[in-house]
Formats: sequence, C-alpha cells, structure tokens
Amino acid sequence: MPDTELPEEVVRLLNAPAADREQPVQPLFTVDDQGFPHATLSSARQWWTGDGRLVCVLAAGRTARYLSQRPQALLLVTGARQAYSVRLRATKIEQVEDRRVAIAFDVTATGTDTRDVTLTPMLFQATRELARQERISDHAAATAAQLARQPSPVPRLETAICYHP
Repeated sequence: MPDTELPEEVVRLLNAPAADREQPVQPLFTVDDQGFPHATLSSARQWWTGDGRLVCVLAAGRTARYLSQRPQALLLVTGARQAYSVRLRATKIEQVEDRRVAIAFDVTATGTDTRDVTLTPMLFQATRELARQERISDHAAATAAQLARQPSPVPRLETAICYHP
C-alpha cells in the first residue's frame, strides 16, 4: 500500500513564505500528447496543502491540457537531505481567472531518495518583474485554499476551463 501522507518537510517547504530573492523550484512532471515527460517549474507560493490533497495555481496552458488527458503527475520537492517524489492524480481543473487554473490533486504515493548528503534545491531569482507577471490574485488564492480543504471527490477528473496555447 503506497504512503499517501505528505512528509512534514514537504508540507513545510510547500507552505514556506515567499522570500525576496532566491526561491526553490518544485518541478511538476506530466506526460505530453506524444507520451514524453513534460516539466513545469513551480514555486511554493503556487501550492496549497490539504489533508491528502495539493492544489496548484498555474497558467492555463499545456500542463492543464496534459493533465486533463492523463491525470497522473509527479511533484519533486528537494529537502535538506532528501528528495521527495510525490505522486499525484489531478481530480479537478478549475479556471480561477483569465489564463490561470487551480488544479486539485490527490496524493497517491510518496517516496524519498537520499544518500544522506546535503542537498541544494534548484533555485530561481524572484525579481519584481517576475512577481508582477506571476502574481496570483486573492480570488485565485482563496479558490485554491478552498479546493485544498475539500474532501477528495469520486476519482473522475472535472474540468471547467478554456485552454490557451
């Protein structure tokens, strides 16, 4: 039976407040139309945690389209001494504002990989311009938080969005 409980370090890292400069990247992997892996780079400020659920707010583009076709995904979170693989299943994709969607995921399994060495996560520079472009509205944040608190629905993907190329 796979472990669906999120490790404390993963919850802490996904709930970390946005820093001014360098922020860790949490890659979200999906499968594209041809069956190849597709990585979307996300940050903690895009994720909301719930009981056995995660919600991510992303641009309404390829990642949302891929998840509507194949709902399985993998979130990679790098901790201080462990890399966490969080297997996810998209259960709801909801448009929250123009060109943004909230994607609700059930956690289907978690695993770790470690050699007991100190790890350094991939980082990005959080500039003012990037923060302006990537700003998540209060409405989108409230919707994501609400979705994270909801119990998991019947395993069927719900979509209510328009895709943008």
